[in-house]
Amino acid sequence: MDSYGTVRLAAKNAESAIITRICEDFNLTPVLARAYYEQMARYFAEYGHVATGAGELCYLATDENEPPGKPTAAYKKVTVHLELATREDQELLGAKGLAFMRRNRLARLARRARAQGGLLTVEDLAYLTCSSPATVKRDMADGVFYVDGYARAYHGGRELPKSRVARIRLAMPAELDTWIADEHGDGVLVWSAPQGASLVAELRKVAGQVREMVGEEARPTICFDRGGWSPRLSKELSFGGFHILTYYKGAPREEPRSAFKPFSYTEDSITQEYLLVDRQVSISYDSGKRNFACRQIIRLDSESGRQTQVVTTRDDPDPAAIAHMMFSRWRQENFFRYMRAHYGLDALDSYEAQEDDLERMVTNPLRRGADRALEEARRLLRAAFKAPADFEIVGSELHVTIAPLSSPRSYTGILCLMPLRVEA
Repeated sequence: MDSYGTVRLAAKNAESAIITRICEDFNLTPVLARAYYEQMARYFAEYGHVATGAGELCYLATDENEPPGKPTAAYKKVTVHLELATREDQELLGAKGLAFMRRNRLARLARRARAQGGLLTVEDLAYLTCSSPATVKRDMADGVFYVDGYARAYHGGRELPKSRVARIRLAMPAELDTWIADEHGDGVLVWSAPQGASLVAELRKVAGQVREMVGEEARPTICFDRGGWSPRLSKELSFGGFHILTYYKGAPREEPRSAFKPFSYTEDSITQEYLLVDRQVSISYDSGKRNFACRQIIRLDSESGRQTQVVTTRDDPDPAAIAHMMFSRWRQENFFRYMRAHYGLDALDSYEAQEDDLERMVTNPLRRGADRALEEARRLLRAAFKAPADFEIVGSELHVTIAPLSSPRSYTGILCLMPLRVEA
C-alpha cells in the first residue's frame, strides 16, 4: 500500500474523528482543534483513570492549596480515591446505630480526601452520604475544637508586658494570640488577645465564635489545657450548649492500679491502647457552695505509673474515644511547630503599636498568696466540723489540733483566750 493509503487509514481513528467534530462544532481551524484535543486528553488522563474496588469511588475534591475567597467553580480540583462503604460501617450500624455510623463515615471521607491533598465541602459530603447539608453540619459540628494561646516573643525596643513563652519556659515581652483549631489540629480562627488575658477569659469569646460557625442547634466540644481550668466557666459552657474537654487541675487522688481497665481506640488503622478509669464526679467551687457535675476519665501510664485526669461533659459510650481526643490536642502544637518552620509564625507582621489601657484591671500578685492562705484556712475550718479535735489551754492561748480522717497529717491552730466576766 502506498503512503497515500496509509495516511487515509490513519485518518479514520477516533482522534481524527474528534478533531474533525471540534472543527465543525466550534468553527476552529484544524491546528486549534488539535491543540484543544490534546489539552483535553491530558485532563482526562489526570482525572479519569483511578482504579477502584468494592465500595470505593473516585471523586473530584478542591485542592487543599487553593486560597479561600474564590468561586467554587474556579478552584483547582484533584481526584481522590474514597471508601464509601467499609466493613467497619456495617459493624457500627449494628452496634451503635445509623447516626453514629454516619458520623464515622463523614469523618473517614474527610480524612481520606485530606490525606490525598483534597478538601470536601459540606455539599460534597451531603451528596456522598445522601444526607442534607444541615445534617452534615450538625454531625460535623459535634466534633472537637482545640483552643490554645500562642505567645510571639518580642525583641524590639518598645515596652510590652511579659507573657510566658511555653516552648522556652521563660516569661518575656510577647504578643498573645488565641487560636482555634479543628480536630486535625489545623488552624480555623485566630485573633490577637489583650495583654494579660487569661485563657479562661478568652474561652468566653471562643464560645461565641464557634457558635457562629456551627449554628445554634449544634453541640460542639471545646478542648483546652489546664490554663483554662475553671469549674464555673465549664458549667457556663455546658449550659450554653457546649461540651468541654480538659485536664483536671488540682491535687489528684491516686487510684489503685486494680481500678483501671484496658481499652483500645483505632483511627486510620492505628490502634492505641489505654488503661482507664471512667466515672461521674461532682467538682465543688465557690468555697463548696456550688458544684459542677461532669465525667472523669483517668489514664494510667503503665511504664511510669503516672495518672492523668481528664474532665469532660461528653457522654460517649467508649471512654477510649474521649481519651484519644484529649491526648490528640498535641496536633495543635504540631501545627504551631510547622507554622514556625515554614510560615514565620513568630514574625510580627507590623511595626504598629497600640497604647496599653492604663485603666484595665490586673491581678495583684500579693493577692494570690493571700487567697491561697484563705482557702487553706477555710479548708481547715470545714475539716474541723468533720474530724475529732484535741484542746489544750496553755496560759492565755487555746491550742486546737485537728486530725482529718482522710489525711495522715494533723493541723494545729492557736487561739487567744479573752478574759470573760461572769455575773451571777
